[in-house]
Amino acid sequence: MRTFMFIVMVLFLSGTIYAWVPREETYNRATSGFGECAFKKIEKDDDGITAYLNCNMTGEKKCYVQKDREGYKELESGEIWKKLNNKALTVTRDENFGRQKINKVHKNGKIEGWFIGDCIAFYTKDMAFDFIKGKYMEATKDNIDLPFIDHPEVLGKWSFVDYITETDEFKPTDKKWKGGDRCFKEVVFLKNGKTNKPYMTWTKEVLMHKNDVTASKYEIKTIDGNDYLFMQEKNGDYIYRHETPKYIVFKKAINKKNKK
Repeated sequence: MRTFMFIVMVLFLSGTIYAWVPREETYNRATSGFGECAFKKIEKDDDGITAYLNCNMTGEKKCYVQKDREGYKELESGEIWKKLNNKALTVTRDENFGRQKINKVHKNGKIEGWFIGDCIAFYTKDMAFDFIKGKYMEATKDNIDLPFIDHPEVLGKWSFVDYITETDEFKPTDKKWKGGDRCFKEVVFLKNGKTNKPYMTWTKEVLMHKNDVTASKYEIKTIDGNDYLFMQEKNGDYIYRHETPKYIVFKKAINKKNKK
């Protein structure tokens, strides 16, 4: 009986611990962005520097940069905050018991940006900073002030099916994307240029993202009797690193009312 209870307890604990350990995709999503961050201070040690921030999505965030990274000097001097924020900014330095503190003085006390990963990069709407390479990247902004042109064929719900580099790579029976769920799972095109997202609008063959200031071209193709929408994904690689956008493939949802 004791042996049986011991086995049950071990299985319970192992299951509980396993459930607590974050899965890779969950962890990546959890650390992909922290919202607006209010800068507090930095503390130095022998190997690097830690920045402390209060972020509106995740609370306090610690961002550590090693001395051998190019981005260390930018964080240590406070130059990153002055360059990444176009608004008035004053940086002061204070040595206290070996701890260096940088005060960010601003009317709203906010850094309007978000971190990716554990201090790999910091993004704002206008510019980003790569902490590993010590490189500033100016954001690309598309023209999203486009006139509305109707496109009835695009109306309806489209669901994610694949992620590809070139449109001719797509094969319905041989998916290229093996990475699990993606953030952009679906898009619903409504009449008069609206979508199910308040920050997204459309005109014929273009989906516009107000927050990212991007205009992604799309194309509808019929393959084996099904309608697929091929859309440019203009993410951070396009906006900040100026790379050629890849494509998200969506499949048109079947309207059950009209299905025979």
